Amino acid sequence: KTFEGDRGQSTWRDLTLTGKTVSFKKPIALDLGGIAKGYAVDRAIEVFGERVDSVVNAGGDLRMNPWIQKNAAIRVPQPDFAISLECPMQRPALATSASYFHEGMNPIFCPYSKESIMDTFSVSVFADTCMLADALTKIAFVAPLAKEIMHEMEAEAIVVDDQGSMIPFEKYARNR
Repeated sequence: KTFEGDRGQSTWRDLTLTGKTVSFKKPIALDLGGIAKGYAVDRAIEVFGERVDSVVNAGGDLRMNPWIQKNAAIRVPQPDFAISLECPMQRPALATSASYFHEGMNPIFCPYSKESIMDTFSVSVFADTCMLADALTKIAFVAPLAKEIMHEMEAEAIVVDDQGSMIPFEKYARNR
């Protein structure tokens, strides 16, 4: 459905889920493309059960059981080489979004301008489920209120630039 007006006025709070029904209080842009992969990772980790030390990695979506005191590798967003930074797991699941496999064109679009976000950063999110972590990486790229949403969802974000430096998420989110 196409909506007129109110661009940039909607937040995730304008979305209502009732059973299997989604409704909107205002016009809102949604991208559910990568969430299915996160969901598949979550289901796969359940196959092993709670007593098995397991890791499921589906190229940017990762979940561990157990996850405390373990590390994960986050790729530096540079298309010409594969360097990773080791980072302690902060939650059971980790998802990363970046444009390094998309020839400079990020597949994440700003819902306000409808243009590709041309950052040379990657955004990685730690959350309780991989599906949630994947969804939150997109929000971290575009939402001015991403820090508030991360806090409410009990998630943590890490931003890595193309030089391999970690940028505090609060600083990155402020510049959105």
